[in-house]
Amino acid sequence: MRTLISFALLSTLILSACGATNLDDAYVEPQNSTPEWTAMQEDILERNLAILEEEPTTMSAIQEVAFRYQSLGEFNKAVVYYEQLLELNVAHFVALNNLANIYEMAEEYETAAEYLRSLYQVDQDNHNVLKDVVRVHLKIDDVENAQLAVDNYAKLTMDAANPDPEEEARIQSLNDQINEYTESN
Repeated sequence: MRTLISFALLSTLILSACGATNLDDAYVEPQNSTPEWTAMQEDILERNLAILEEEPTTMSAIQEVAFRYQSLGEFNKAVVYYEQLLELNVAHFVALNNLANIYEMAEEYETAAEYLRSLYQVDQDNHNVLKDVVRVHLKIDDVENAQLAVDNYAKLTMDAANPDPEEEARIQSLNDQINEYTESN
């Protein structure tokens, strides 16, 4: 466990020393945050750190630690644990999604886009992932990849013989978003 914590602290220090963005600065405290809520998050965090002390590759504990650090606004530490999940499973949906969210909140859109591209490869027919991919790609002025994602999603989900009006509306909405972005830039 000490090795795991040392690794987390060392990674945070290295990121800071290299001039990397302090991801913790992007944290916005939840409106419903109370001392009880914080204590509960910290309690869950401690219990899962204790599990990792005994078995450092327990994925559910690593995920809980990452999520609790994220919930408490300690994004730099959360990133270290989410990255550990990816070392154990490169297609870990929660890790990819939450890393993309953290980097987007920190306005590090290129990094967020990298995680979203990986996430999209894991779950290409998930419309929520697609919306995130389009939004972040437009933030980095990558219209081509935003459009490719929408086109691929349409191929995967649309059945010409049995059209789904909800899917058609989603795809149209995303295409409209891309067109509006293109026209305004």
